[in-house]
Amino acid sequence: MSTVAVASDPSQLKSAREDIKELLKTKFAHPILVRLGWHDAGTYNKNIEEWPKRGGANGSLRFEVELKHGANAGLVNALNLLQPIKDKYSGVTYADLFQLASATAIEEVGGPKISMKYGRVDVSAPEECPEEGRLPSAGPPKPAEHLREIFYRMGLNDQEIVALSGAHTLGRSRPDRSGWGKPETKYTKSGPGAPGGQSWTIEWLKFNNSYFKDIKERKDEDLLVLPTDAVLFEDPSFKVYAEKYAEDQEAFFKDYAEAHAKLSNLGAKFDPPQGIVLDGVTGEKFVAASYSSGKGSDMGCGGSKVDDLPLVTRCRDRKELIKAASDHRYALAAAHVLYFHSLRDVGEAIRRFVDEELVIASSSSPGSPVLTLPSREGKSRPKSKNSSSSTSISHSVDDSSHNKRKNKEEEDIEDSHLHLSSGSELNSDSGHIHIHDTSEEEEEVAATRSAFNFLQF
Repeated sequence: MSTVAVASDPSQLKSAREDIKELLKTKFAHPILVRLGWHDAGTYNKNIEEWPKRGGANGSLRFEVELKHGANAGLVNALNLLQPIKDKYSGVTYADLFQLASATAIEEVGGPKISMKYGRVDVSAPEECPEEGRLPSAGPPKPAEHLREIFYRMGLNDQEIVALSGAHTLGRSRPDRSGWGKPETKYTKSGPGAPGGQSWTIEWLKFNNSYFKDIKERKDEDLLVLPTDAVLFEDPSFKVYAEKYAEDQEAFFKDYAEAHAKLSNLGAKFDPPQGIVLDGVTGEKFVAASYSSGKGSDMGCGGSKVDDLPLVTRCRDRKELIKAASDHRYALAAAHVLYFHSLRDVGEAIRRFVDEELVIASSSSPGSPVLTLPSREGKSRPKSKNSSSSTSISHSVDDSSHNKRKNKEEEDIEDSHLHLSSGSELNSDSGHIHIHDTSEEEEEVAATRSAFNFLQF
């Protein structure tokens, strides 16, 4: 295997792309080639600046030490498929070949056109491979937390996590490689390609938004749903985007193409620094452009070859503004969902406090319940033979005290309040507890009741 760390040759890259297309017609290796490109790039750590220690798309996955990482099980088969093409085109780096194969595979099964750039430099020795553990796991105890830990480390966000997950519309999981899935299903027992495994979708060699629809419905036991799949419709923030993609394939294609291009560049060292664009002007600065599924998603601006005309420029700017507004709208919706979930959690916490901490004390007078707050730890209270051992809330007052009231309005006002006593005295006639002074507990109980009542919306 070559370890030459130089830029790829543009003409050889184009020829290699055509050879990859021919390979895919006979081997049906689209899913595993997508996975190969992802796993080479997915080791990137944004917190490490030095190349190649930061990981990323640098061709390190060609070395045996990295191929043996648990998350890379089976990828040696993808490398073996591409090796003859690499031998034929020595002017193409492994890092570029892996990403070229991944993007081409998506496009060849009906996916969006992905705006890629090339010129990635290869690492030169196995000692430069990243340590194991940087790639996502299929069944972590806390799927949402795990996905964010892995993808946030790469500099990706929730929308990009969900969009990239949509690539599971392709391929199968084989239990002998990942430990997940069935040995075969009615959708995989006859191939194409090597039979067996369990797919996420019925047409597992067609790129579309069926992954999101199937995960949402979960009606077919022959379709795979991993914990990291299910959480896309369980986590409030992920769910906003998963619902969007289940309803709008065009939106999914657009966001996926941008996320895939971004992932393919992570951690890469380019020569020349601005990269090489095969289908545009060599050396141009890479900008994530708009993508079309062929159904007019460019809003009337796509396909124009007169990019410098003022009308085209305004149209392109308008499109970017609409995109930005849409992104902010979905992010705001996700934030609102999280906010209301937090309110619910606060309400449940207060409800538990009321149920578990407030105790019904005995009362000698039926129909006059007395709620008892737990006493504060660490505080001693002077006690007398007529003192209660805790602070109490009484829903009524002694009838004998009412008879001493001359003004009925004052009497009504008194009856409308709950009363607290830090040194409550027991009235032998009524069995109720009355207030003679205020205390810190009064403020605590009042605050608790106010918050509880507020949250009963």
